[in-house]
Amino acid sequence: MSDISIFSRMLEQAAASAAPVPARPKVIWLSAYERQPGLYVYHVGNKGWAIAGLFTFNLEDARAAAKHLGQICGRPVREYGPPAAFGRQEAPPAAVVDAFWYMVRLGDKERLRAWLAARPDHAPVLLRLLEREQ
Repeated sequence: MSDISIFSRMLEQAAASAAPVPARPKVIWLSAYERQPGLYVYHVGNKGWAIAGLFTFNLEDARAAAKHLGQICGRPVREYGPPAAFGRQEAPPAAVVDAFWYMVRLGDKERLRAWLAARPDHAPVLLRLLEREQ
């Protein structure tokens, strides 16, 4: 279980205050940027909101806080930032995808396995493409 107590307290204060609330956006943003290689900083909320000034280095905490804020505001949560910050892989270049489909059409499973083994960064994404086609 993650500790999002600081986010929870900010949300409770915001919900209880009679202060004017900024215009309600269509979505709640969970944004990330890379502070140093492999270390991401996550912000929850929208520009101008007090909670947007808080940050965390923990993706689970940020997602939990964003979900909670989305429930309070009745808005969906969207993620913005580098795919790696959210545990997603970047899409392989178009040339790699084209070569993959060429290898699939050849029908040689051993050759396809060897080709994918030579591209471990792109193999999971390419295999998901294949699963969607079948």
